Formats: sequence, structure tokens, C-alpha cells
Amino acid sequence: MPYSNYPQSATNAAKKALQHKEDNGSKCGTSVGWTSIAARSSYYTTMRNVLAMSPNEIRIKENMNPYAGGDSYELPLASNIKIEPTTDAI
Repeated sequence: MPYSNYPQSATNAAKKALQHKEDNGSKCGTSVGWTSIAARSSYYTTMRNVLAMSPNEIRIKENMNPYAGGDSYELPLASNIKIEPTTDAI
């Protein structure tokens, strides 16, 4: 089954796991593993929000299959980020 809303679903799952660990403690995994989850989640969220990576690029890095339409750099519909047009030269 394709995860057509990745990376948001993966980000949400990682945040949920981290919150559960913080609230309840956990002997599962290692500190390196938990740090890795948090770091990757934050990195991919940032790269997606600044339109530097498409969902399929993120999926490939996580050894997941791409999905149709995942090569788009558009922001997710639920995004609260607003991009203002500019006339400034780069």
C-alpha cells in the first residue's frame, strides 16, 4: 500500500513515538536510534517545507518506493506556510 501522504505520516509517527518515549519512558531502542529518528524527521520536514526535496526524494533516501505524483515540489494542502511572491533578484 503506497503512503501517498508521506512524509507527513512518517513525521507524525516519529513525533508520536518520541512523545510516547518522553511521557512513558522506554527501554526499547538506543539513544542513537531515538536521536536519529528526531533528526531525520526534522530534516525531512524542513527540506520539504522549503521545497528543497520532493516526497519521492525523501522516500528514496528512506529506502521506500516512490509514488505517483510524489515528484511535485508543491506544499501539502494542510500546510500553513505562505510563500509571498517577490520581485527581488537572486
